[in-house]
Amino acid sequence: MREIALVARREMSAAMGRKSFVISTIIVLVAIVAASFIAAYFINRHAESTAVTNVGVSAELQDVGPVLEAMGAASERTIEVQTLDSAAADTELLEGDLDAWLGGSLGNTELRFKSAPGDSELTQLVYGAMNSYVLGAEISDLGGDFTEVMANVGASMPELTFAEDNMGVGTDFSKLAVAWAMLALLFFGIVMSGSLISMGVVEEKASRVVEILLATITPTQLFAGKVVGIGIMALGQILLYALAGVGAAAVSGLLGSVSVPIGPQLLWLAFWFLVGFFMFVVLWGGLSALAARQEDVGSVTAPMMFLLFIPFYTAMYLPTNAPNSTASEITSMAPFMAPFVMPVRQVFVDVPAWQLATAVVVSLLTIVLSVWLAARVYHRGVLHTGSRLKLTEALTRG
Repeated sequence: MREIALVARREMSAAMGRKSFVISTIIVLVAIVAASFIAAYFINRHAESTAVTNVGVSAELQDVGPVLEAMGAASERTIEVQTLDSAAADTELLEGDLDAWLGGSLGNTELRFKSAPGDSELTQLVYGAMNSYVLGAEISDLGGDFTEVMANVGASMPELTFAEDNMGVGTDFSKLAVAWAMLALLFFGIVMSGSLISMGVVEEKASRVVEILLATITPTQLFAGKVVGIGIMALGQILLYALAGVGAAAVSGLLGSVSVPIGPQLLWLAFWFLVGFFMFVVLWGGLSALAARQEDVGSVTAPMMFLLFIPFYTAMYLPTNAPNSTASEITSMAPFMAPFVMPVRQVFVDVPAWQLATAVVVSLLTIVLSVWLAARVYHRGVLHTGSRLKLTEALTRG
């Protein structure tokens, strides 16, 4: 254990001592904080601009006003109507005090905006209000009760149902933002860790430093120390990014619009990152031992990037749209898929305990397989010199 701790400390010091690492960390932190404040600015600006919709109507159409306000309320949009003539409406439209003006008379109406293309949602509400107003007037003229007629019409509308509950949730953009942020941190952390560990392995091979190190410690201790050191540093970096994002969101007021409990999600983020780290990065480091020089690293570790992209893109689109679908449930418990798909499902729905337990057990078994495979390849590749060692040779060599 002492040897592993020494190697881990050495790996952490070497990585954090690089200027590129420090600069990139600072840049990402600044970008995260800036993105939080920019998002909060536009969200607040949109909320302020759509808080109240001011609509003017001509004197001939003033009875349409209450109908329009009621339809706006039904659509969760506050509309305030005032009576204005055409000239006054133009002045207020140009000054930005009025959103639209409905003028003319029945049979010859006009809906005026400041500029094209106007407001499509408001246009539909005005059309609906005019239809309801005219229909109500016609029903009243025929001796009917407009309120009773509309109540019967509303009661006749069919209820929308689905044979399969494959969604489970509606579109919640705050949950979507949290899910994508977690995915980005997971993917970035694993790729960054894999790059660091592969760089260290190949540098030591190319400079023959590894031969000196293996004179005092075993290949297992050297590889374990690298994995532990890079893992601790990467986990700290990911949590730093996550806390920076949460802190900036809290200060900017963005956190108040998030419908996800952030504390538990941060804990799950740390857990699934560690699972993904030992599942992917350990293999990454083992495959890096096959390379004889830095130029070979890209081709040697290309399968790992491909293996990462599959769960990453699956998690980005599948559980965010259908978290309770059969495909989402299966992929969230599958090897190499669980570290990405399961945390996204946890953001959107309450995952059954048995599915979560299955995902954890399957992931731990996958880690055991990854560690065994990576250790076998590393042992046979780290002392190999000359040309690049093939994976089949590393696995079959005695």
